[in-house]
Amino acid sequence: MQACSSRRKGSSIVETLASLMLIIAIAVAALDLIMLISASQINEHLAENAARAASSQICELDSRAAAATSLMSYHPSSNISNVEMIDFKYDPGAETVRVVTSMAIELPVPIVKTKFVNLRADAVQPIVGIPAPF
Repeated sequence: MQACSSRRKGSSIVETLASLMLIIAIAVAALDLIMLISASQINEHLAENAARAASSQICELDSRAAAATSLMSYHPSSNISNVEMIDFKYDPGAETVRVVTSMAIELPVPIVKTKFVNLRADAVQPIVGIPAPF
């Protein structure tokens, strides 16, 4: 009778440990997912702000400088290692400015040998800084 009782206790401890390991794995994956979503939203916001700053300028040179200044005003957190503008297009014919940004983030818990993830964001804004013809 006692042998049966100790086997039940042993099997319930094994089941509890297996469940705990599964919960920890899910929590770690959720932490990485939250980090990815948060960084993606920050990158989208930076691209939009850079495109807005660029769209209010009169010429392409000033427009590019305004976009770069907008990106430089962001102070990245410890897990974001690099934010840069990888593409810029000032198109007065289409009256738009396009800014593409890239952000490198370090995952808190690397998944399958993936420590860094690069995110891209693309933003297009109408040019509002061109004076109207007289």
